[in-house]
Amino acid sequence: MKNNYVFKYIRVECPEPVEGQYWIYILECNDGSLYCGSTNDLKDRLNRHNAGEGAEWTKKRLPVVLVYFEKYDTLISAQRQEKQIKGWSVIKKENLISGKWHKITPR
Repeated sequence: MKNNYVFKYIRVECPEPVEGQYWIYILECNDGSLYCGSTNDLKDRLNRHNAGEGAEWTKKRLPVVLVYFEKYDTLISAQRQEKQIKGWSVIKKENLISGKWHKITPR
């Protein structure tokens, strides 16, 4: 059965890898779900996800598109942010992707 899903978010371009930089990223899957991960090479990781070599979640929901990323100086800080985002509601993740910071940050 052909999947006719229309992606909701604007696809963003992957930055080139930079030594010593780490990334958290959010992918939109072809069923509309969002997947968050971290890596030191975002372009390679996205290619691996779309080749079916990524997480079990994304393997079943291909293709995936990159809709958000942030750069970090340490792996620990990237993984900490990844863990935090994974605990967020879909609405909060959507606000992050859309740049609606006022709806994410408590006042």
